[in-house]
Amino acid sequence: MALHGFGEKLHSGLATTVTTHLQEVSASIEAARDDQFLEELNRRWSEHDKALTVIRDLLALMDTTNVSESHKTPVLRLGLDLWRDNVIHSKEIEARLPHALLRIIQRERMGEVIIRDSVKNTKMLMRILEPSLYEKDFEKPFLDDSAIFYAGESRVLIECCDCREYLKMVERRLGEEKERASHYLADRTEPKILGIVEEEMIAKHMRRLVHMDSGLVSMLLRHEYEDLGRLYSLLRRCTGGVSTIRDLMTSHLRETGQQLVTDAGSSRNPVDLVRRLLDKKDKKDDVEIVLHKVMTLFRYLQEKDVFEKYHRQNLANRLLSGRAVSDDAERNLIVKLKVECGHNYTSKLEEMLTDIKFSQDIMRGFYASQGVDEEAGEGPTLAAQVLTSAIWPTRPSTACKLPDEIHDVCEKFRAYYLGSHACRKLTWQTDLGTADVVVTVGNGQKHGLNVSTCQMCVLVLFNSADRLSCKDIQQATAIPLPDLKRCLWSLACVPDMNVLCKNPMNNDIAEDDVFCVNDNFTSNLFQVKIDTAAVIRVMKAQRVLNLNSLVTEVAKQLQPRVLPDPAVIKKRIESLIEREYLEDNRNQYQYIA
Repeated sequence: MALHGFGEKLHSGLATTVTTHLQEVSASIEAARDDQFLEELNRRWSEHDKALTVIRDLLALMDTTNVSESHKTPVLRLGLDLWRDNVIHSKEIEARLPHALLRIIQRERMGEVIIRDSVKNTKMLMRILEPSLYEKDFEKPFLDDSAIFYAGESRVLIECCDCREYLKMVERRLGEEKERASHYLADRTEPKILGIVEEEMIAKHMRRLVHMDSGLVSMLLRHEYEDLGRLYSLLRRCTGGVSTIRDLMTSHLRETGQQLVTDAGSSRNPVDLVRRLLDKKDKKDDVEIVLHKVMTLFRYLQEKDVFEKYHRQNLANRLLSGRAVSDDAERNLIVKLKVECGHNYTSKLEEMLTDIKFSQDIMRGFYASQGVDEEAGEGPTLAAQVLTSAIWPTRPSTACKLPDEIHDVCEKFRAYYLGSHACRKLTWQTDLGTADVVVTVGNGQKHGLNVSTCQMCVLVLFNSADRLSCKDIQQATAIPLPDLKRCLWSLACVPDMNVLCKNPMNNDIAEDDVFCVNDNFTSNLFQVKIDTAAVIRVMKAQRVLNLNSLVTEVAKQLQPRVLPDPAVIKKRIESLIEREYLEDNRNQYQYIA
């Protein structure tokens, strides 16, 4: 027909036939119940769409010749126009379609599962509507209903959810609306519905959200970076959201800084804060990271000379107790300090490390000169550290008469050392030393004790005496009475650590009290640390410490040989307070000389 001049008649007949068919289709859709309306509409549209494709293929010649020459509407466009005019613009369908879609969206928002295949063509059908009709009959009611829904939901959620849960719900709702828009709505409606969700669920509640107990500050303190990221990404969608976060952050940082300055329970000494951070390098595998943090804070210190004093004392404690991470780590920090402050600032620190290396070499030379293996020799083994008095932060030593066998070894070392360093003078700092002794109790069980030099002097006396009074011990050791009482108390009055027995058994040490070896002493460990003396040593060095710092320092001293129990250390501290060796002043412990 198209080839023989009947193209226009064919085009007109097609329009008439399709119109008649679509009028029947329209009647079928209008007859559908409300719950089947959209499903019937979509089914009929799918059939019409497939039929149009077949008709276009059959009438392809007409489309390419007669339609173009006579300026008629192409088959596909004609089919769409007729669907719009006869189905979508049917008064009943036009009225029911927006309301049906609104109902299905409402049901989906309430959690009902919607089979979207049954309404998959809805978005295309909505596009067929006239723009003014779409906006008036669907978009405006849809946005108004959405605003009411999300306003009500946000009021409920803000009262029953914490900040994290609320933000997750907002994020979920935004995702749902975006996906829903891709299925049901015209493209121009998507930013409008997302704006409604942002306004009702975020903008109207953002100040309350960030100030919740579980809000911005809590997330910062708990390092909840995922929740912080969610908070920022949602609030930045709203006008004033970023400034709301910024204002609270500014206020929090200002209050935190002010608290650090004014809080009586915290250290107000910036030097001490850097020192505490420096101590962490003994606990961490990545020393370089800690040293980098130390140097970053160090550059802000004004009292760098005070820090040098603190650091020299701490370095001395680490080197003498064997707690230094490594010579390389210690020298690395010294190099960094030298770059910042020059050679004079670090000269004493460098000489301290040199003294330790020199001491190791001279002890090997000493034992070689005696023809004795320092590891396997018989009798007492001496490990002396030769310290330059002008360099090390030493203090007047407690007088102490060493046992004869120890004294003999010390004198041999003195003679060896002065033989090659005749112009020097050796003075023993016995209170800085420790001793490993083996105690055999009544049942023959042996225990290795790591004790202070004074404690060792006391224990050795019981090799030749079964019972000794405090006065006898003081005469034999020449230890000043106050120091001796502390020493005896740590050996006889500490539960589970009392290697000596005392008569009478109380917490007071008198000159006529009598002591003997505790034959019932037991321990699951072969190596036992008498840690009360460690508490005394730390407090004598630091003078004032808070509880956590004191426990930490004592634990560090005990760690080379045993794993200390913080609860046990705290009991020792409480006992020393009762004995009036320490004074508790609002969790700040002060050593009483």
